[in-house]
Amino acid sequence: MNYNGQIREICEMVARQLGTGHTEKIYQEAFAVELRQRGYRVELERVLPVMYRVEGNNGYNDVAVGYARLDILVFPPNEQDPFVVELKAAASYAEGSLRAQIQVYLRALQDQYRGISGYGVQFMQPGAAAVNANIVHMVFEPYAKQIVNPVVRQADQELIIHG
Repeated sequence: MNYNGQIREICEMVARQLGTGHTEKIYQEAFAVELRQRGYRVELERVLPVMYRVEGNNGYNDVAVGYARLDILVFPPNEQDPFVVELKAAASYAEGSLRAQIQVYLRALQDQYRGISGYGVQFMQPGAAAVNANIVHMVFEPYAKQIVNPVVRQADQELIIHG
């Protein structure tokens, strides 16, 4: 399911109330409060192993080479599959790195949650003319039995709130 409208509403609420200049953690906590108010179950800072595939004598083995910490894992009410919200607080828009980070989380969770999707939200920091929350929506969709391909669907690119 696509949650663009609700994510956008939460962005507006958080951006209007907090404005610019806060750390990512402050935006994360406010975002989580708004999600809980709407009936979502929220898990903050879930740690995920980053796997590396090594070829050995008996085939391939996956080895954990580190860990990633996702910002918010959201479980919608009455729905099976959660979605990821990755937040950034920066002075310039970095869509490429935001997309790459979301892909890491989606790959790590795809076996556990078949319909996992992710949203990237960036709150612009001082230096921007307005409070700006950019939203990127990504969905993993299988195109073959064992291969899962990231399909990026661009949400309405920018949400600008003039304060």
